Amino acid sequence: MIPESLEQLAREQGPYVFDRMFSAVEKVRQRLNRTCDALEQANVPYAVIGGHAVAAWVATIDDGAVRNTRDVDILLRDADLDRATCALTKAGFLRDKVMDAIVFLDGPSGKPSQ
Repeated sequence: MIPESLEQLAREQGPYVFDRMFSAVEKVRQRLNRTCDALEQANVPYAVIGGHAVAAWVATIDDGAVRNTRDVDILLRDADLDRATCALTKAGFLRDKVMDAIVFLDGPSGKPSQ
C-alpha cells in the first residue's frame, strides 16, 4: 500500500515528480564521472568509497537492490591532495572544509552533501 502522503504527492505533481527524481540521479552520476575523469586525466590515484562503492558491489550481486546516494566520496592520499585540488578545480569543483574534512563542492552553489 502506498502511504497517503506519497500518493498525494504523485497526484499533485503527476509524472513531473519522476522527472525530478531521474534528473537528480543523473546529476549525481555526472558528478561522479567528472570527478573520476578529472583525477584520471591528472594521474592522481584515488578510490571511490561510500555509497557508490557499496552500490557497485551490490550491483554484482543484485542490480535490483542498488540504491542511490547524493554525494561522491573519494579517498585520496595526503601527498596527492594538491594535485587533486588542481584537477578538481579545473573540472568545476571548489575546495572547502566542513567539520575538519576537506570537501570539493560542485561549483559555487554546491552543497557539502552532494
